[in-house]
Amino acid sequence: MSSLPDSPAPADAVLRPRRFRFRGTCLLPVLAFVPALVTLLLIRLHAVNVPFWDDWERVPYIRMWEEGTLTLKALYAPHIDHRMFFPRLIMLVCNSLSGGDLRVEMAVNFLIVLLTAIGVVKLLQITVTPGSNLPWGLIFTGNLILFSPMQYENWLWAVQTAFFLPMACLIWSLVIVLRPWRWWVRLLAALALALVGTHSFGHGFVVWPAVLGVVLLTREFQGAARNRWWFAGLWTAAGVVVILCYTQLDFNNVSHPSHSYGQHPGQPPPSAVHSHAVLGQPAHFAQYVSVLAGSMFARFQLTDPVKIATGIGGALILLLFLFSLFWLWSRRKGMPGDLSDRCLPWLALAWASLTGLCAIACGRMALETGFARASAPRYNSIALHLSLGLLFGAGLLFSQWRQRHAFSPGVHATAGWLLGLGTALLVPGWIYGSQMMEFCRQSRLQAQAALMFLPHFGTQHAPRIDADPNFVLAQSRILERYHYLKRPPLKSLDLAQFRPSSKKPIANAMVSGFSRQPDGSWQVAGTASFNRRPADLILVSAESPGQPAVIVGIAETGKAMPAPVYHLDLFHIGRWSRERTIHLEWNGTLAPEAFSATPGGTAPLTIKFWLLDIEVKRAFRIRGSWQLDPATQILSAGEDA
Repeated sequence: MSSLPDSPAPADAVLRPRRFRFRGTCLLPVLAFVPALVTLLLIRLHAVNVPFWDDWERVPYIRMWEEGTLTLKALYAPHIDHRMFFPRLIMLVCNSLSGGDLRVEMAVNFLIVLLTAIGVVKLLQITVTPGSNLPWGLIFTGNLILFSPMQYENWLWAVQTAFFLPMACLIWSLVIVLRPWRWWVRLLAALALALVGTHSFGHGFVVWPAVLGVVLLTREFQGAARNRWWFAGLWTAAGVVVILCYTQLDFNNVSHPSHSYGQHPGQPPPSAVHSHAVLGQPAHFAQYVSVLAGSMFARFQLTDPVKIATGIGGALILLLFLFSLFWLWSRRKGMPGDLSDRCLPWLALAWASLTGLCAIACGRMALETGFARASAPRYNSIALHLSLGLLFGAGLLFSQWRQRHAFSPGVHATAGWLLGLGTALLVPGWIYGSQMMEFCRQSRLQAQAALMFLPHFGTQHAPRIDADPNFVLAQSRILERYHYLKRPPLKSLDLAQFRPSSKKPIANAMVSGFSRQPDGSWQVAGTASFNRRPADLILVSAESPGQPAVIVGIAETGKAMPAPVYHLDLFHIGRWSRERTIHLEWNGTLAPEAFSATPGGTAPLTIKFWLLDIEVKRAFRIRGSWQLDPATQILSAGEDA
């Protein structure tokens, strides 16, 4: 198969993938996908098997699956603005095959992005100028964007399958419509992908106009001219039917308010309620979209990412408009080599990404305070395709001009320096995102530990798990019933189940405060670290002579970790303040009756503190012990306090 020739093409010509040789080695393709390997290793290192916020929405579907009552209507029901039919199916299959291990779903998410990257290479193979080698340097830069750890919230959150699927479906739809197949085969394959993308998340709607634009505006379409119109007509009709069903069939949220911006089950989605008010503020809307577009490039130390994201995002959107104007000009001039056809898929990808960001702004701007939330890392999975479209579109332009004009070495050097500079600007995001993935892991381990004590000590650690601890407790019991929860809530508070270590106390841990407050509660505080990370939880135990030690309270391990550049990056890690705190600090409040229900009656109690390592489910002693007289509530220091 050959690509579209420079000379006038016959009526049935089509953009075709160019066959290429690796010149005896696959080194360049392997190097181009090194970013994917690095991200896979980061996911493997930092993934934790614990449900987290929106992950708890899976439980009703798992229960229906196990009870045999699952219906298509339930799978089709909206989550906020989104009908997550296919992500729910993927979740149920992964859950059944893995025994509830959420890390399998994270691996599936990575596989979806890997397939997206392969789709990008296939699309390049179709659109590169004939006789050119595949631009592996550009592909490497594109993979730095696509696999950036700045998507850490998506990489380590199982439910984010829904975020990744739509753009993967879009790219492969573009590949398919440009293949030299029969028009109806391409139509059916693209329709299948469009249905999956649309019923994964709300931005899946962009597949329909993007593919339609490519079909209508590509000069050369396989077969007779009527094939194009049959494709476009049937595609449009199918899109209208899907959108009508999507928006008119009981389009009311079914998710818990904690996971739907306060929208209660039965209420209409925020995009339907607030879009008019949002579009009535064009300046705020434009800035919100700009922050969305530039967020992943805006993480530099000691800077406000919102301001930088606004500038970078605005520049990317301006470049898209300039690129589009140039495309219109080149099409009108009939540029040889049919450059406009080759750039068109990348333009469609960039505009689809921008359209998705505008949809996010319509649905979220009125619900979230300020522009800060537009920089949430989960939105990067949509925004990055704007940069990909511009990157590869610009690469095609330069390649075409290089073939038609005798550029001086200085021009080539300048282009190389610009590409190198753009690649270097991605490094801070990789460093920052990698750090945030480590913080996510620490927080997930703390959430896993706190979940075990949720029935006994209430909501102290709930922000790391969910905003509604009672909802989580009910869902965790369902998962435990079907053996889908690795660390279920404890049925007893016996310390022995954590195999307390008999070794000498941990060197990097201490109790700095233990006192009774005027209201009768007990305030505890100290510092602790373990294996160069914060402790997962601090346990407070009490025992009397001849009786087993029982856990009477828990303490939170500081504010989790050092303050990052931007405090809202830790919103879903359980960090709720702007204050800079030392991650070794821990503190907690024990109930006034904490020591009154322990075995042993009026015998003196020995109070000890333990550092919990949830990965091995073992408690390690913290230096210090105290004696408490239950009758008088008088506390005295022990021998090693």
